[in-house]
Parts: sequence; C-alpha cells; structure tokens
Amino acid sequence: MAKVFVSYTSKDRDWAFWIGQELEKLGHAPHIHEWEISAGGNIVDWMEKRLDDADHVLCVVSKVYLDKDYSTWERQSGQWAAISERTNFVLPAFVEDCKPPRLLAPLKRCDLYGLSEAKARAELKDYLKPAVRPAGPMRFPGSEKAEEPPRDAGKTATFPGVRQPRNLPFSSIGGLFIGRDQALADLRAALVSAKPGALAVRVVSGLGGVGKTRLAIEYAWAHAADYSALLFARADDAATLDANLAVVAGASVLDLQEKEARDDATKIAAILRWLETHPTWLMILDNVDDKDAVAAVSQLMPRLKGGHVIVTARATNFPAGFRKLELDVLDEGAARQFLLDRTDADRSKTKDDPALPGTLAASSTASRSGWSRRAPIFRPSASALRAI
Repeated sequence: MAKVFVSYTSKDRDWAFWIGQELEKLGHAPHIHEWEISAGGNIVDWMEKRLDDADHVLCVVSKVYLDKDYSTWERQSGQWAAISERTNFVLPAFVEDCKPPRLLAPLKRCDLYGLSEAKARAELKDYLKPAVRPAGPMRFPGSEKAEEPPRDAGKTATFPGVRQPRNLPFSSIGGLFIGRDQALADLRAALVSAKPGALAVRVVSGLGGVGKTRLAIEYAWAHAADYSALLFARADDAATLDANLAVVAGASVLDLQEKEARDDATKIAAILRWLETHPTWLMILDNVDDKDAVAAVSQLMPRLKGGHVIVTARATNFPAGFRKLELDVLDEGAARQFLLDRTDADRSKTKDDPALPGTLAASSTASRSGWSRRAPIFRPSASALRAI
C-alpha cells in the first residue's frame, strides 16, 4: 500500500475525487485536502506533513493546474524531492491535453483524458504497477482486441470523463452549416475577450428565422471542448426562464442533489451554485423577444459567475452592458448552396438544379408548400423541408 498525496486545483476536483476513489480500490491511501481538512484547519501545515509522509505525489495535471501558484508549489516541491532523494516520487496524471513544463516532461505520465471510464481505470491501474517483464508468452498484436472491462456498478464518485453536462436541443448539422463563418468567429472573439473568470454575455440579435438559435447551437458544438457544460434554456419571459432553469436542475443533466425538490426556487438556487463551482460553462438563453424577456434575463445576469452566456433575441432594447452581434439573412450564394446540399438525397436531379434555388427565392409566391408545385423537377422531401 502506498500513501499518495493528490495535488490538484479546484477546477479538477471531480478528477481528484475519482482518482482518490480508484486509489482506495487499489489498496492505496490517498490524501486529498478536502477529505481531511475541516473548517479552520491549517492547510499549509497539512500539506507539509502529508508531503513529508507521502510515498508519492500524484499531480492531476491540466492547463489551470500548471498556472496556479499553490499547485505549482506542490508540484515543484515533489519534483525537488524526486531529484534529490525520492526516485519515482512524482506521478503526473494528465486530465487535459496540455504541454508539460520542462522538468515534468521527462517523467512517465498517465493520460486519462479522452477515455471511457473503464479504460481510464485500467490505465491508472497499469500506471501504478511496478515495471516488470510480463510473464508468459507475448500475445500476437494482430489478434482481436479484448473487450473493454465492465464498469464498476458500485462506484460512488462520478468519472469526470464520462460525459459533459449538456441539454442542447439539437445536434450539429455539420457541413450544412454554411455562410456563417464570420459570425461564428465574431461570436468567439467577443466571448473570449472577457477577463478570465468573468461573466461574458453576448446577444445574437436579428429578425425571426435568420438562424440565431442555430448559430448559438453550432457555436456550442464547435467549442464544446472549451466548456465544462453546455446548457440551454428558453427565456421568453421570467416565468419561462425560471421554469426552464428548474427543468435543467431537475433533470439528470447535472445530477444535483436538489433535483427532486418540489419548488423551483430550490432547484434554481442549486443550479446557480453548480455554475459557480464549475466555471467555464456555456449557457444559451433563447427567444428573448420582448421587454419582459429582456427584464428577466437582465435580472438573472448578476447571479451568474464564471461562464459565457449567449442570448438569442429579436428584442434590441437591452441595457448598455449587453453587447450585441447583429445577424442578417444568409447571402444568396450560401442560401443556394444550403438548399442544394440539404436536398441532395431527396430530389430528382437535373442539370439546371444549381439555378433553381435562385428561381425559388426570387419568386414572391414561393413558399414551403408551393416550391414543389412551381418547380416539379426540384422536389425536397418533407423531412428536408422541415430542416430548412
């Protein structure tokens, strides 16, 4: 059994707890400050004693971990001990793809990010084993791979790599999302320009049907790796916004203890606490189309911390602190290409197909129900039309 000091930042708390749980299952004794220090305890004194007593320091490495002062202190203390007197003292476990500092780079590491829970558990177990030559004959590398070991149904800590909390109403449409590259780039630049840890809010405004919600959804999928959660709530008015936040809190998306609460206020308070303790989330507030909706969103903003908010709105009367990104209709070329791509598998093709979308758009009487009558040779299916 080894005594393992687990060094981590609050951002990676879930990873540290899961790793601590797995260490216990393997017969080791993890030392995690949030498990051992009560209110008023001396954290520095605890750190010094546990570092002196530990057999290993396991560093839960992420970009934030490498930037924080206190985690750097723990890591460098361990590295110095490893160099001076305690071989194999530092065990880097990477939970995010990031460049290690020069003195950490040569150490044998364990990569846990991008894996299923079963594979991550197996990687951690193998990493902690002493290096030995395998017994018996070597398995031929060309044979079929063994099935993934079953997940442990008795676990009590949630594996941080299982899934990202999200309740986006639509999946990405991939290559069909065209003509909005600049809008996506502008939205990204506006959100990341905020100070680290500060709330960033941007309003995507425009006429109904121009694609405000779709732009927000596609942005979320495109940058999913940068966020701790992808959340969506309608915000037509105060009642709708509260109800939607309560639904998110009551669902399995965040797995809150308060999800069974009967009153919405308790659920909303719980989701606000979760957002505060899981920074770098993204929330889309949809359908803010009148002054009542604007008021509801404006009242919510001071209660949010540490994330990005995209508001989709027809309304324009936002307070001065809400910066807007105006979204116009697709230009004709992108609109033509979208219609052709979207109906590619659902129409009878002819040589003049590239010209037909322009004809349809130019016709003042064209509509979804009338397209097939005015241009019988160009027949989008009902499912294709619903997606346009």
